[in-house]
Amino acid sequence: MLLMISMISESGSPVRARRLQFRRQRRLAVSLVLVGVLFGGCGLPWSEPAAPATAVAAASVDPEVESFSCPGVPDSSVRAVAGEVVFDPSGGREKDGAIRHLMCYGKGGESGDSILFESEFGRQVPGSPAGSRSYLYGGNERFAVDGVPEAVGEIHIDDSIGLAIITCGDAFVNVSVSLNPHNTPDGDLKGNLINIAISMTPWVCNGEVIPGLGVPLSPARPDTATTAPAPAVETPTPQPAPEDG
Repeated sequence: MLLMISMISESGSPVRARRLQFRRQRRLAVSLVLVGVLFGGCGLPWSEPAAPATAVAAASVDPEVESFSCPGVPDSSVRAVAGEVVFDPSGGREKDGAIRHLMCYGKGGESGDSILFESEFGRQVPGSPAGSRSYLYGGNERFAVDGVPEAVGEIHIDDSIGLAIITCGDAFVNVSVSLNPHNTPDGDLKGNLINIAISMTPWVCNGEVIPGLGVPLSPARPDTATTAPAPAVETPTPQPAPEDG
């Protein structure tokens, strides 16, 4: 009898040891998962996938409440896409007092001189069409421009840079962004560029006053090739008829 009890006791010890070892391993595994979630930013294996990025720039702005450091370019939308930038406007009235072309640069980055945002709008110039440098920005995709009949929208995206172009008649707007790798803002780059460009169409395409200037975009410069006066045509002077005989 003592021999049997001794054998049962000896055979039970490894079982208890294996159970204790299993419990320790399970606790360790749970602890490692929790540490990964808290400090490594890792989701649980059964967690939901991250939602796709959405546009954070508005497709419509109120000129009465929005700030325009560059005429016609909404500050808040640019900073939502390109991060904190310093605005540098360019262009203005021409010799005849007209406003036909305006540009805006948003500078930032570590040096403060990197151009993270650039916009250009106005009347197209013969020989220099809108989007002439679009080949630098990758593929071409069309998008609809609500509120502007017959307008054409193009979006070009290549990794962290992008360009949106809208043409409407003889007017255009280009909006481009080169994201700062040290300060990547939230939102979908494609959707943000499209929204910024569309938000500028009231004064680019529909004749509203340009916020920050208080005047609308001027008509295109007359094309001298088509408006030059026709050359004068000499009219022959009537000659008297010769007398008979």
